[in-house]
Amino acid sequence: ALKASEILFGKATEDSLRNIDGDTLADIFSGVPQFEIAATELSEGLDIIAFGAQKTQIFSSNGEARKMIQANGFSINKNKVTLEKSITQDDVISGQYILAQKGKKNYFLIRVIWLDLNKSSIWGLNKVNFKFARSITNNYWRQPHRGIYRW
Repeated sequence: ALKASEILFGKATEDSLRNIDGDTLADIFSGVPQFEIAATELSEGLDIIAFGAQKTQIFSSNGEARKMIQANGFSINKNKVTLEKSITQDDVISGQYILAQKGKKNYFLIRVIWLDLNKSSIWGLNKVNFKFARSITNNYWRQPHRGIYRW
């Protein structure tokens, strides 16, 4: 409880956030809006405006995001950001979270989803099986079916 109040109301730093495990962080921010983003989008760096307005809907528009960032009103993991900032995998806390703060009181928790396509995908298919399944479905839809074409 002491760590939670320090993060929410005190002068917590990024180091104090990184020392908290993921479950505790999720419990502290259970009541705030949460978004999900794929880790692959962070691998090359994601523009801060695209991150805040398009990928997570923290801001309602790119213009609002730009104004808030220029006014030093936006933080990632308790660090103020500039327009040159790009969100990378280095910004991930506890292996799965990014903490965003808009203004003084509006917190957002972004959960980073790690997908390993070599092992399995969302549908339980690996890369080789996925190519095979895609070729079957493409060929299936290219064939004329009974009852669809009436001459």
